Amino acid sequence: MPERDDHSLHPTRRRAISRIVFGILLALASALFILVIRPFVMPALLAAITAGVFFPLRNRLRSLFGDRKSPTAVVVLLLVVLIVVIPVSGLVYLTIENVLRLAHTVGTWGPDVHKVLESVVTFGQQLGIVPQGEPSTLLSRDSVLKALQQYSTGIAGRISHFLSNTLRTGLMVVVYLYSLFFFLRDGDEILTNFLDFIPLDREQKDSILSHFISVSRATIKSTIVMGIIQGVVAGVGFYVAGLKSPLLWGILTGLLAALPNFGPILIWLPAGVLLAASGHTGPALVILLGVGGLMGASDYLLRPRIIGDDIRMHDLLVFLGIFGGVALFGLPGILIGPIIMAVFVQIWTIFRLMYESDYRAANAMSPGASPEPDE
Repeated sequence: MPERDDHSLHPTRRRAISRIVFGILLALASALFILVIRPFVMPALLAAITAGVFFPLRNRLRSLFGDRKSPTAVVVLLLVVLIVVIPVSGLVYLTIENVLRLAHTVGTWGPDVHKVLESVVTFGQQLGIVPQGEPSTLLSRDSVLKALQQYSTGIAGRISHFLSNTLRTGLMVVVYLYSLFFFLRDGDEILTNFLDFIPLDREQKDSILSHFISVSRATIKSTIVMGIIQGVVAGVGFYVAGLKSPLLWGILTGLLAALPNFGPILIWLPAGVLLAASGHTGPALVILLGVGGLMGASDYLLRPRIIGDDIRMHDLLVFLGIFGGVALFGLPGILIGPIIMAVFVQIWTIFRLMYESDYRAANAMSPGASPEPDE
């Protein structure tokens, strides 16, 4: 009979040590995985959102292709390139061109800007919030011109830095398209495997997923469709009013259209007020009444019809999600921020329902609780 090894570990202790070692290896592998994919998280996340939006179209096309995954994914990918990638690239090019043109001419705005600021100072003196005195002495024309020149130089420098990262931008586009192809082809399997790691009931997982897809669709509808409508309205209005670079201001208005009832005001209201303060009454009326009126009408009449039955969030959550997303992720945060807010709200809603269910179950099992009658 073999002697017992006193130094051998008890199976329970050996299992505990194995789990600790495996936990360390799991944490190390996960940390390395995050470090590897960190530079490409943003294009991959945008690809996942795009795939979720185009899933209904993919399912219809798949039935036409005899349930062949790869050809269907290629066709949808080409449609995304034509509908999304090429227009966005052209929009970025036009924006950069107009910003550079604006940066080169902003230094010549000294007299006009100084005149507007003098009008603002005079108005402030009438209200008693600005010290009395000659506006020209309170506001130096040379200081205004110097500030404008510094501002234009800063803009040109930032654009040059952006253009120098063309290789990195091209790599991100390639990662986005490559990820989008596989999300379109294998999205169902990827989603199923991902949801298997979430320790929730199937009903709760489906609730989070449907909320995510619905809010993604509503956010993209609100951002893209309303952005195009309000951007065109603003650009035409600024052109009619005679403002410089109406295309650029139209693009900025379209980007801010993701903020319902608030975003475009940040563009057209200051423009109208400055035109009125500088004595340009006609253009000011075009901006304040024409552009402002059409913006309000589109927000209250068109936006609900465009979003349709997709889930809506409170405007405050949309506001915080967009600005927080932009601060954290850059320009893609306009889409990602509200989606994160929506998922956050839905998860806490599920937690509240779970807590209420457990609370009712605990009360039902307490000694003083009366049993529910049998049906």
